[in-house]
Amino acid sequence: TWQYTDTLVIPQGGYLTMLDNGKVLLTGGIRAQLFDPATNSWTLLANTLKQNRNGHNSVKLADGRVLLTGGDASQLGCEIYNPSNNTFTLTGSISVNLGGGKTILMDDGNVLVYGIGDFLNPTNTKCIQTYNPGTGTWSAGVYNFIGANAYTINKLNNGKILIAGGSFTTGNGASTNCLLVSPSAFSGCSSPSITLSVSGKSVCYGQTPSVSITGSESGVTYTAYIAGIKASASIAGPGTLNI
Repeated sequence: TWQYTDTLVIPQGGYLTMLDNGKVLLTGGIRAQLFDPATNSWTLLANTLKQNRNGHNSVKLADGRVLLTGGDASQLGCEIYNPSNNTFTLTGSISVNLGGGKTILMDDGNVLVYGIGDFLNPTNTKCIQTYNPGTGTWSAGVYNFIGANAYTINKLNNGKILIAGGSFTTGNGASTNCLLVSPSAFSGCSSPSITLSVSGKSVCYGQTPSVSITGSESGVTYTAYIAGIKASASIAGPGTLNI
């Protein structure tokens, strides 16, 4: 079913991003608004974007922040939205303008973007660029053999990135080419494992223990097991978790 919700505070087009707290960030131009599904209402943020963005992209990083990239065909600047204080700060610039490029978060925490590049000379400027949130820097590699306008991009269950279709340039027909990107760091990923020991007097056995995790990670679900038996509900980070 469909139903109307509260209207925007100001008329605005742009890009939507789901945040870890369940709210939705709308960015476009230099303004940003937050939608709260608990109240079905919008709030206009006092802080504005650092750069005017039209046709940009945004992606939520592993730590819960949001990376904003691109805009018009000549925009290289990128910025980070921090939901903890509703601020926007500039970060490293892309090497080649995106011109409608799409971003996706990889399993290694880096961000991949593929774009048409220069609209006036798209064939020679199509490239894949990756962003490292730890260093705030971009790296780029040129890919001239796949359409880069109106393509689709998705992360597969094995961590690889599938880029499919699109047109080679702006308006010269569709492409049948597909590209499979294998993140170099994916093979090194492993699930975290935390082992806690419990000791005490026998008269205390059977009492309810508690475990506190002060540095829980965004995007990770925590569950306590005792001797292989599930002993708690699943709790999502980030923040301090008490099990």
